[in-house]
Amino acid sequence: MSCILLITFGGVLLSLLFWRFFRVRSRDLTAYKSILENNQKKLDQQISQISIFTKALPNLQSLVLSSDGSESWRSFCLDEARALLRADGASLWRYHEESQELELDITRGTEENQPAPPSRVAVAESELGVPFRHKGPVLTPPSPDKNESVLLVPLFVVGQPWGVCRFVRLGEDPISQRDSDLVGVFFRQLTMTIENRDMVHHREKFYLELVQTLADTLDSRDAALEGQTRSARRLARGIARELDLPEEFIYYLEFAALLHDIGKIAIDEQLLKKPGRLTPQEFEVIKKHPEIGQRILAPVSLLAPVGPMVLYHQEWFNGQGYPEGLRGEEIPLGARIVAVLDAWGAMTCDHPWRSALSLDEAIAEIKKGAGTQFDPKVVEAFLATLEKKGLMF
Repeated sequence: MSCILLITFGGVLLSLLFWRFFRVRSRDLTAYKSILENNQKKLDQQISQISIFTKALPNLQSLVLSSDGSESWRSFCLDEARALLRADGASLWRYHEESQELELDITRGTEENQPAPPSRVAVAESELGVPFRHKGPVLTPPSPDKNESVLLVPLFVVGQPWGVCRFVRLGEDPISQRDSDLVGVFFRQLTMTIENRDMVHHREKFYLELVQTLADTLDSRDAALEGQTRSARRLARGIARELDLPEEFIYYLEFAALLHDIGKIAIDEQLLKKPGRLTPQEFEVIKKHPEIGQRILAPVSLLAPVGPMVLYHQEWFNGQGYPEGLRGEEIPLGARIVAVLDAWGAMTCDHPWRSALSLDEAIAEIKKGAGTQFDPKVVEAFLATLEKKGLMF
């Protein structure tokens, strides 16, 4: 009997031991499974961040470099950085050096739903100024009374403050130092791209102003022509804007407006200033100036897009112009615009063979030439530009 009780007790004890072992083992497996799931979640998030980062960089560079001043690239950068951080809210503040203030530019997510913040804040008095003083990102973890983490990222261009981005993430998973480091790399790439864009812009502006100075010098040789190239350049930009043309095209169009008659430097000045009517042979010499101008510009790679505008600016819309007798849209758009500017300049200044036309007379001639000498759409844009400048009544 005692033997049976002993065996039974041993069996119960063994069962309890097995039950306890498997219960502990089950808990371990559950905990291990939870750890694996968390690790997998973090891995997925990191893969997603890398994917966002690698896709964003090429788009970032092309958007910034082609920017015409619109906020599209700034919105893109803020949205991509917010996605990288999985932030619930984001805002971009632009820095104004003169007033030492930050101005609210763009908001996203929870930042849009907040009570309207001041549109401007003093750098010295706001939390937004802290990263400027730290010269780097400032990460604020959640507090007991506020379950949100905040990351402030300063943007410096050529060592000077440009702006601040503010990111907010709600909940139990705060923004980490790794997140901060990753978005820091993103914004360093952004500021380098802005620096490159500004450097290119300043270089291009320098070239344009240099050519303007040379054109002014040539104009000054003839009192009747003084200021003509500056006027042509302003009108060219106005026409292009009326036609909704891209900024890059306008840049080269301004060069064409300044240089379209550069080929005339190879023409005898006495012939250019002849008071009487030109003979057929003399006119053939004058007709060579577009080709000469194109040859002068050809070795300058920067001005490659300007060459065709100079070469074909004496073509007529109906095909009766020179040097090749092109018609309609066979003529490059830039050349069609310069054709109107060239005719307007010729009509509104004095020449040895005739006095300048009045504005009304010149406008009437431009209108009469629409469809024959000039592209009607360009004429329409030209007249709209004159009206905006107060030259039409």
